[in-house]
Order: sequence, then C-alpha cells, then structure tokens
Amino acid sequence: MNKQTPDSRRSGTILTAVRPEGDLTALERAGQIAKAFSLPLRIETIMDEETTKAVLAAAEDALRKAAGEILPDGVEASFGVRRLAPQFSDEGFGTAAMLLDTARVQDIAMVVLNKPTGKKSFGKTMVEKLLRLTRLPVLTVDGDSRFPYEGVLAGVDFGNCAAAVVDSALLWAPGANWSFVHAYDPVLRRVQADIARAEGLQLAEEEMSNLIERQAMLSVAQEGYVDRFSAHIEDGTPRDVIARHLEDETPDLLVLGGHGRSGFASAILGSCVSTFIERAACDVMIVRG
Repeated sequence: MNKQTPDSRRSGTILTAVRPEGDLTALERAGQIAKAFSLPLRIETIMDEETTKAVLAAAEDALRKAAGEILPDGVEASFGVRRLAPQFSDEGFGTAAMLLDTARVQDIAMVVLNKPTGKKSFGKTMVEKLLRLTRLPVLTVDGDSRFPYEGVLAGVDFGNCAAAVVDSALLWAPGANWSFVHAYDPVLRRVQADIARAEGLQLAEEEMSNLIERQAMLSVAQEGYVDRFSAHIEDGTPRDVIARHLEDETPDLLVLGGHGRSGFASAILGSCVSTFIERAACDVMIVRG
C-alpha cells in the first residue's frame, strides 16, 4: 500500500458561501487556500426563496465579477447561486443545510466563511449549524490575518477531536510555527482525588508529546519541523489558557476541536469555541474527530 503524503491528504474542494454585495473576506481567503494547495474552489450564494430568476442571474454575474477581481490567477472556480429551499424558515440554518447538500455530492476539504458578528446574526446561526451537522473543517476568517499562516495556536483537550486538531494545524499550515496548548483542569479531566497533581501533569505532557509526534508523521513532509513547534501544559480553564496565548503569541490561525469530552466538559469547551469564533483576532478553524 502506498503511503499517503501531506499533499495527497490535502484533497477535495474548498467551499465558501458569500454574497456579492456583502463581505468578501471569506472568498479572498478561500481563493488563497485553493491556490496554495492547488485545490478547486466552489463559491455559493444562497438567496431568499422569493428571489426571481432575473435577480439570481444578476447575482451570479456579480459573483463571477467579484471572484475575477479577488481570486489569484490559476484558481479553478465553480459557482452556484440558488434560492433558499422553502422548507427552511431560518435563513442561517437553511443556508448551512444547503451547503451540506453540496458537500454530499462533492468531495469538500474545508468550508470557509466570514467571521460571524452579533449573538443572533445570520452568520453565527449558519456557523453553529454547520458545526453541529458536519465533520468538515470550518474556517471562519478574520480579515487582518496573514496568509500563508506564519503562527498557529492549537487548543488540545485530549478528547475525541485532539488528533484532528493537531493534524489540521500541521496539514493546513505546513510552513508555520505551531504552538500546542492544553489547559490542565482537574474538573475537566476528572482527575481522581488520589492522583497527585504532579503525576497528572506528567501524564498530560506525555500524552501531548505522543500525539504531536504521531500526527506529524502523517502531516509534515519537511525536515526540521520539531524546531518549529512548542507544547504547553498549563493550569486553568480552556477559555483562560487559550486567551492568554492568543494575547501573547498573536497567531494568524487558531485551531480548536468542535466537541470535547462528554457532559459538563463538553458544555464548557463548546462555549469556549463559540467565544473564540467571535472574538479571536485571527482566523479560527474548528475541526471534529
């Protein structure tokens, strides 16, 4: 059996959803990613169900014009402008569901969206629904982040998404410096009272080291990658620890798992993800195991 290379594992189509009259930051980033990894790009616009055929056609013309001005040369792009299906009363949920319809018939590598703003905004609803309904990586874009990514921060909780988080950080930012951080919280890790804190920290450090080494063998082709990553095990909640590193390191990309452990821990980690999607001053990629 042939061993997969990082390039062969970065396969599929980059999918983005924008409106030609709106914020096109996600379109620009999706084009940059498609160009960097020689992947095709699918650009979709989902409009109100009452939209006429003439308006749909005009929107597609505007979308193609915007893409022609924004996308790097050589990106293979396809377009889809559709009405919101009538069974969806919520526009954000409906758009997410229709994007997933595209993912079912195409090999999608990643979904790239604008960063949502506002607690009950259309964008926030769409991102939340996508994260619940798909295992595809979802990238929310901050216009001030550099690309290619030079600095990557990844939150690792050792739950069922941990390997996917490390893998995505390495795979989609192969030239970056990577910082992997784990928040050591005995409540979240359910450490028994008879296990000493020092022993728990040592186990966490070993788990982090083994995880990074294992995923690096799959995701990193070049030599010298060991010199470009750091691992941190720190006391505190995931929200506090990640926030400290965001402030100290100012990365271009934050990678988090979409779901943590079950029960109480999952609720905390889910809230943490939602917070950073909205507030982190960088691109945020959410992945699931």
